[in-house]
Amino acid sequence: MSLAAAWPALSQEWHANARLRLGVWLIAGVVCLYLWLVLHDARIAAYKALTAEQVRAEKMLRLSGQSQWLERSKAAKAMHMSLQAELGRAQSVGLAQAQVQSWLRGLLAPHGERVQLQIANPIADEKNPGLWRVPATMRGGLAPLKVLALLQQIEAHKPLTIVQSLRMSVGDNASFSIGLEVLYTAEKADGEGA
Repeated sequence: MSLAAAWPALSQEWHANARLRLGVWLIAGVVCLYLWLVLHDARIAAYKALTAEQVRAEKMLRLSGQSQWLERSKAAKAMHMSLQAELGRAQSVGLAQAQVQSWLRGLLAPHGERVQLQIANPIADEKNPGLWRVPATMRGGLAPLKVLALLQQIEAHKPLTIVQSLRMSVGDNASFSIGLEVLYTAEKADGEGA
């Protein structure tokens, strides 16, 4: 049955049934209200986005007029370069570990058997690819002044060394423990092909 043939029956039903007219008008009202709410929410979201962009643009405009950003950038780059210069360099992580072990053994040699050295496996720095931390622990029985002299030698050493922990006891049984990490850049990790 086509719409043209059904139209007289639909028109007669529309005029005869008040509940049908009321129902259709209610549905139309709900649909209109829903559309109005959707459009209202979209208008508010667009207004908030526009306001946020205006605030951001004003902030960027204020910041662009400041001259110290170029100076700060140059200072940050210079500091980055100076820190890079202090990092140890090795062809592989194993060689970096060997260099740290050789340096610390030479540093501890004058103290003989009273001092022990333990070198742990190098740790890759997750935030800086190619940067390796070579952990080491020194412990033994030395007087506090000798431990201080040892710390000064560690501080003066060129591959950047971070003292992670320091424990000293004084008295007849003076002892110490120093945990440190030496930072190295390695061309390749051990086990990688040449």
